[in-house]
Amino acid sequence: MDEGPRYRLKEITFVGNRAISNTKALRSQFLLTDGEVFDRESIGRGLDNLRQVYGELGYINFSVVPETQIDEENKLITLVLDSDEGRQFTIKSFTIQDPDSQRAAMLRALWPEMLEPGRIYNARLIKLFFEKAEQLLPPGASLERTLTIKQNSLDTIDIVLNQEPNPD
Repeated sequence: MDEGPRYRLKEITFVGNRAISNTKALRSQFLLTDGEVFDRESIGRGLDNLRQVYGELGYINFSVVPETQIDEENKLITLVLDSDEGRQFTIKSFTIQDPDSQRAAMLRALWPEMLEPGRIYNARLIKLFFEKAEQLLPPGASLERTLTIKQNSLDTIDIVLNQEPNPD
């Protein structure tokens, strides 16, 4: 089976990145180095890494559009990543709704100080909270299903952890 010609990565460039101007830091999110055989999976993981980095900085709606520029003669690909950072969000409120007041207090105690109202939203800290709080939930419950993040018009978000039972 002929897989066709192999292309190598010439470089990755970034446009639209205002919040993170350090292109070396952005480039470090991609394990594929210049000159290596172009690998779509590595690029996909790098794009996911970028979303995580921006999510840690409060850019909930960050998106990136990759554009490939192909040099057929030299079998090289330049990847231009056009970022739409969106707005940076801060936390307006965090609420726990749970009929079990003891569990609610334990969940509240696990909530990171860095995610208190007025602080910048950080997706990584939310994930760490999930990992720590999982043991406190009743069987079959999931934080991912019960945590609501509501974006407000003023670059703020309300976070609600609702452990109330669903009325049937």
